[in-house]
Amino acid sequence: MTRTFTTLFLAIGLGLGTSVAADLPAGTVINASNIDDMLPQSFDGHVIGDVMPLSMQFLVRNYALQIKLKKIQKQEIDPSYYEATAKYSGQVRIDPDTKLLSNYVAGTPFPTIDPDDPLAGYMAMWNSFYYYAVSGPSLDGDYDQLLIDGKKGLDQHQTWHFTNLPMVGRTLEPHVIGDGKIAKKEMVYVKAPYDAKGFALLTHRYTDGRLDDTWGYIKTIRRVRRFSSGTWMDPVGGSDLLYDDINAFNANPAWYKDFKYLGRKYVLGMQLEVPQTIRDADDKAGEFPYVDLNNWPHWNPIQEWGPVPVDMVEAIPPDHHPYSKKMYYLSVDYPGFGRYMEAYDKGNKLWKVDMLAPGAARDAQGRSWITRYAVHMIDVQREHATVAIGWDVTPADIDPDDVTVEALTRAAR
Repeated sequence: MTRTFTTLFLAIGLGLGTSVAADLPAGTVINASNIDDMLPQSFDGHVIGDVMPLSMQFLVRNYALQIKLKKIQKQEIDPSYYEATAKYSGQVRIDPDTKLLSNYVAGTPFPTIDPDDPLAGYMAMWNSFYYYAVSGPSLDGDYDQLLIDGKKGLDQHQTWHFTNLPMVGRTLEPHVIGDGKIAKKEMVYVKAPYDAKGFALLTHRYTDGRLDDTWGYIKTIRRVRRFSSGTWMDPVGGSDLLYDDINAFNANPAWYKDFKYLGRKYVLGMQLEVPQTIRDADDKAGEFPYVDLNNWPHWNPIQEWGPVPVDMVEAIPPDHHPYSKKMYYLSVDYPGFGRYMEAYDKGNKLWKVDMLAPGAARDAQGRSWITRYAVHMIDVQREHATVAIGWDVTPADIDPDDVTVEALTRAAR
């Protein structure tokens, strides 16, 4: 069956009336058989049609996505995050010419966004650039990556390791490590299966707008080599994600041509509140019970959804970027965390949909941070998906010596 999606601009509002009798009960499931009846209904005070982007409706109608409704409760973030945001956000500025940030110290740069400000879109994306303000001192842990063919099912289960060390904008003291020119150091590498092991990447992301420094371990020569500064637009291993798609947005806002702020809205979103992996299960479907591996198209989340507030931004990448544009739905409760994303090809046709779910974890001192995640990146054009589950990625005290070329080499081997 041929499936097309021709709408150029996906709006949240469908012009449906907002006068409805009563909310749908929690536990109601929206699916292909009832979606037309559900769109005019409301849940948690929001009209369903207003909180379901057309791309989400497309997945329900054509790819068996089922949405079970639940009221989403905001998860806890340590008070130090709010204190840092209140203390420093008022002094942060964006240069209207370079689009770079100045006077940023810690917390969320722009907790309040004026939709009439011509730089409102950049404000939302700088919040995303520093989204790890809600993630504690640093992140570290293994995550599962499932490569899924829409027709055949699970292609491969990979185990990756992810380390993120914020160097600037740290919620906890010290707020800055080093001279303030490196925003973060990030390292990823494959641990399993054996034939994929040996892929490893180390990235330094800068605050001043220069392109990344990136080093990769080359398995065939057993050496580390410095990569092109355009790596941020390359695919992550054999997955459906670009590096720019991590957390929906993973770039310096100054690298993009433009961001148009479309307002603060509500969209249906997921949230992780129960373990997403069950080790020692009999099969992969049992190991990952929150991914519908047994049923076509094998990538759909088995999660609960509810209206969550987002900042919606239309992004125009540079001309040499694989996408023509991206639509971002960025969390307001966990500022900058990607909730949902759409990517378009050069013909302005829908190419990928990214559905993300945040989850909280506590550090060694008992402080709560938003660190866990599940990502469902669906390539609707080739009917393939990558599901990443970072349930074991948690707050950690990472030393800068743990995120170096030498550490990369040790990890890859």
